Amino acid sequence: MTKIFKILMGNRDGLAAGIVLPVLSILFFSASTLLYVVVSGSRKTTSFLHKQRAIDLAQAGTHDALFWFRRQETLPVTVFNPTDFDSEDPSLGIQRTVEIDERNIVCGTYVVENSLTRDLTAERGEIGAGWIWKISSFGVVYREMDETKSFDEPPNEIIEQVRVRTEIRMLNITPTVEGAIVVDKGRDMTCDSRSMVLGGNPGSGLTGIYYKRSGPITIRSGANIRGDPAYKQYSDLKLTCRDIFGIDQGSLRDLADYTSEAGAIDLPLDLPDFSLIYIQGDIDFNFAHPLNGGGILFVDGNLTIDVGSGSSFGGMIFITGEIDMRPPAWIEGQVIAVGGGSIGTGGYDKASIIYNKDVLNLVCQLIGNYRMKRTYSIESI
Repeated sequence: MTKIFKILMGNRDGLAAGIVLPVLSILFFSASTLLYVVVSGSRKTTSFLHKQRAIDLAQAGTHDALFWFRRQETLPVTVFNPTDFDSEDPSLGIQRTVEIDERNIVCGTYVVENSLTRDLTAERGEIGAGWIWKISSFGVVYREMDETKSFDEPPNEIIEQVRVRTEIRMLNITPTVEGAIVVDKGRDMTCDSRSMVLGGNPGSGLTGIYYKRSGPITIRSGANIRGDPAYKQYSDLKLTCRDIFGIDQGSLRDLADYTSEAGAIDLPLDLPDFSLIYIQGDIDFNFAHPLNGGGILFVDGNLTIDVGSGSSFGGMIFITGEIDMRPPAWIEGQVIAVGGGSIGTGGYDKASIIYNKDVLNLVCQLIGNYRMKRTYSIESI
């Protein structure tokens, strides 16, 4: 019996060992797998962060280049030649270096490349030079082992490197005439009783309303339309986006500070001064969201300013469709409404459009300076 008991006990120990060892092996394998997943995930996260930092650096370089072009004394710029004031190493282009992680001696730099930043004006079939530039900027994240060496020289180690390409261009904005309102067909324009349209005083040569063809304009009793003359037909009026801005609508949209396809809801309540706003489709401004700000507003559709909005805008408004502007509202600069429309219907007070050459010229000058496209390409190096 004792012998049998010992055999059974020995078999039980062997059975336990046969169960425990595989379980321990599974647990060890699971722990190893979990550790690998954690470490691998951490590495992937770190790698993603480094790449995103490189992209951010490269994009910072494109903005630095934009500001470089804008602050040059002679415009348009025909030669890209940064100096020691603009760059840590002008022989490369515009270069700036920043510290990212002091503990792990990780740094970052961007270089707007002399060799790849070039004038595209002639290639795009435009007249002159310096109007359109291709900007090439690469961002680098690297481990700085020797601060006396360049980022790409050993023992310094490049971790991630990305190149971003985009374009900047100047706009040759040319108001077609000196007048408060410009329309295609005069018969499509109505000035109602609560409208005020001011071109200029007698002898100024500043017209209230210009129209290209098919007059006359409808002016209701009580409307205040003034100019020298109050309205005038001019068959050579230029009324296309290319006529006024020197480019097509798609290119203008790509340069805008704000774009909207859903009306005013996509825009800030107060538009920043000297901004270029592009609206795709009809738009309605009202008391809850008035048209406030200044710059250039391009509407590819109809523009409505509702009764009681209290809107106030300074600059140029270009509308491919019709304008319906109701009081109280104030626009100072110029309105080009290709499809005509109506001013001063209903409400109280006045719906006023005042021609102001100084405001218009300032807006055209500042917004016409170099602007960056909203689109860009990214390339890993």
